[in-house]
Amino acid sequence: MNASFGSGRPVQPASQEEIRQTPLWHLFNYDLSAQTLTLMRIEERLYREASFLDHRIGSYNCPSVAYELRHMAEIFPRLGEQRGQMGFIFHIGHCGSTLLSRALSDGERVLPLREPQTLRNLSADQRELDTPLSFLGASDWNWLLSTVIDTLARRFRSDQFNIVKATSTGNNLIAPILEEDPRHKALLLYVPLESYLATMLGKKARGGDLWGQGKTRMQDWLKLETGAQFALHELDEPRLAVLSWMTSMHYMLSARASYPDRTQLVSFEDLIEAPDTGLPQAAEFFGLADQSETIVARFPEISSSYSKLPGQPFTPQTREDRLNRTRTSHPEQIRAGLEWFESLAAVTPALEACREFVD
Repeated sequence: MNASFGSGRPVQPASQEEIRQTPLWHLFNYDLSAQTLTLMRIEERLYREASFLDHRIGSYNCPSVAYELRHMAEIFPRLGEQRGQMGFIFHIGHCGSTLLSRALSDGERVLPLREPQTLRNLSADQRELDTPLSFLGASDWNWLLSTVIDTLARRFRSDQFNIVKATSTGNNLIAPILEEDPRHKALLLYVPLESYLATMLGKKARGGDLWGQGKTRMQDWLKLETGAQFALHELDEPRLAVLSWMTSMHYMLSARASYPDRTQLVSFEDLIEAPDTGLPQAAEFFGLADQSETIVARFPEISSSYSKLPGQPFTPQTREDRLNRTRTSHPEQIRAGLEWFESLAAVTPALEACREFVD
């Protein structure tokens, strides 16, 4: 373990037992360049309510406290056998992952942790390993991964099952997380490429995730295809969307091939069309079969609002209407995106498995 994560005795905002045994003091962030970590006090109610545990949680004005990073090992000693089994949701983005998280966590049995900032950081740090840009060696990163997972595994009650939903740029963490503990399970949520193109091209404002995540997606592409073939400045919206979809699907399908018993690939299109079938399958996968009836019964109400903003109406039919409008208004762009993917898949063996999920 690197000295950056060494021991010490900082003044605690709460009892050490409270920090170790419950998620009340959440490890909100760590900053390698500033050598700091931040704890944030989050009540159980807010874990259930919040769509994100990244910078957007700041709107709730939760109390927080910062420490030097070298105190991390002292503040969060490893849980060892005390760590409970956990579930993870990975997804390609804009594909209903928040809705699925809310559906599975409707009740006290599941504690949801949606898009924690620490997983965002780990994802970015993992991409820089073995490069001159990295603050971490591989062993330090692995230690940090296990420590972060320990913090996310803490429960308010011993019978809770924690389900962590990563951000869409975190799919490079699927294999490392499954390797970290043989009990981890990962549900992999996607939509076909055609639907993803219709979703992303239907956004009103230029920019957003396609541009904001472009460099991350390109880093992932370069890892699976040594010859770049294209540069970001050459890509329009449809191609940026394809880049995002195909790199995410590659991570998911690779994980499914390596860990078939601990992954479940789920089409959101199938789930929303037949929730009475898809939701019980997801619940059973996470060991929540006894919750299936409740989850299915509550789903119509949960799915009647926009998952990230539960006060805003947004039904499955609203989603389908938006997709169809984009299909009507952007047919050439959607077709161009599909054709570009096929041209890449024809010369990139790593994409062969993705072809099954185009439409």
